Parts: sequence; C-alpha cells; structure tokens
Amino acid sequence: MSSMGDYDGDEDSFRATHNLLKRGDIVGFKGWPGKSKKGELSIFPKTLLLLSPCMHMLPTSQSGLKNQEVRYRQRYLDLILNNSTRTVFETRADIIKGIRRFLDERSFLEVRNVFLCYCVVVLGLPPATELVL
Repeated sequence: MSSMGDYDGDEDSFRATHNLLKRGDIVGFKGWPGKSKKGELSIFPKTLLLLSPCMHMLPTSQSGLKNQEVRYRQRYLDLILNNSTRTVFETRADIIKGIRRFLDERSFLEVRNVFLCYCVVVLGLPPATELVL
C-alpha cells in the first residue's frame, strides 16, 4: 500500500515511480510492514525503486496453463501456478530421498550411466541403464 502521504518525495516523483510499475515487477522499498484497514498484511513504503521489470507476465490464475504441451515445456510455470503439480513433484522427491536413504544405510552404491540417444538402440548396441549395487 503506497500513498502520497507516506511517500518521501514530491508528488511528481511519486506518480512517475508508480506509472512505471506493473504486475510482476521486482521492487525495492524502504518503509515498514503493517496491516491495512481491511486487516491484510501490507507494506507501507516511504520510497520505492524498480529493481527489475517483468518482461513476461505470468498467466493469471483464471486463465492458467490449459495446454498440456506448454505445461511440459515450461515446467517452471506449471510449478508456480499449480499447487497440485508442485505437490506431485515434492512427493516424488520425498520417495526418491527415502529410497536413497534406505539403500545408503545398507551400504549400497549408486552407479549412474548416461542414457544414450535412441539411435544407439536402433544400431543394435545395448542401451545404457542405471544400476544400483
């Protein structure tokens, strides 16, 4: 919540700064945290500074990511916008962490081999696999 009454500076600099700001920009401020009249946690800035403009705004929560191909290609957007996708990734990471801990406690050794491209299998060579000893 930024108001002219709390702002350090004249009205022209206040308006110029606020005309530059858009949704998604990263801003720096000097001020204090507090509660708004509605009881929401807010920041009451005395000065604002645009640190980094947002070049590509995130999709809104109403439109979201509906195209499955975009969700796979831009996984970072899917993780930011969809809590259910994030929960799936966190659960998967916890399962893998548990399996690794179980095997580490029993002195198993993890050996990773790089998977070669599909054309190697076509040539008749044995595919590379991951092996846990």
